Amino acid sequence: MIKNIPKRKIGQTGIQISELGLGCAPLGGNLVDLSRQEAVELLMAAMENGIKYFDTAPWYGFGRSERVVGDCIRGFNYILSDKVGRLLGPGAVDDP
Repeated sequence: MIKNIPKRKIGQTGIQISELGLGCAPLGGNLVDLSRQEAVELLMAAMENGIKYFDTAPWYGFGRSERVVGDCIRGFNYILSDKVGRLLGPGAVDDP
């Protein structure tokens, strides 16, 4: 297990981010079809191994990735990147 992932400062902000992050497209069903339980297990394993940077977007499973990431990392210390500008229409997904 990698517990001490090196960190870097983001510009002049003073914010430090882990050099290794987790791209969360697969958690929304992009590229592979992960179940919610598999997504949760992946996120928890990432956090247990020192990953504190997560990247997600509304289009990763029409919100499914954002939902599972938000549910799992709530209450933890993390850095989250997301994308904006595309709107999901009503009914695009039954249960993201």
